[in-house]
Amino acid sequence: MTDLLQLIYNYTLESRVPGYIDQAQFKLEQLRAERLFEKLASALPEPELRTFEKYQDTLANLYSMETEAMFQAALRLSRELR
Repeated sequence: MTDLLQLIYNYTLESRVPGYIDQAQFKLEQLRAERLFEKLASALPEPELRTFEKYQDTLANLYSMETEAMFQAALRLSRELR
């Protein structure tokens, strides 16, 4: 992504996306995820915990890539529809 696209993407994530998400439900899901992670982390031995953390990082990277691609596709589509 170019610097300009990255700037627009970050602005959109911070300023526009929250308006499309039920904030109360989102916060509840965040808390639930944190609690589940803490429970799982306390139950896993160290090597498995590191593997799980790497797995989470990989999923986060995939999600980020997918989100950026969706943003770029939506931006291009909006230009094409003009």
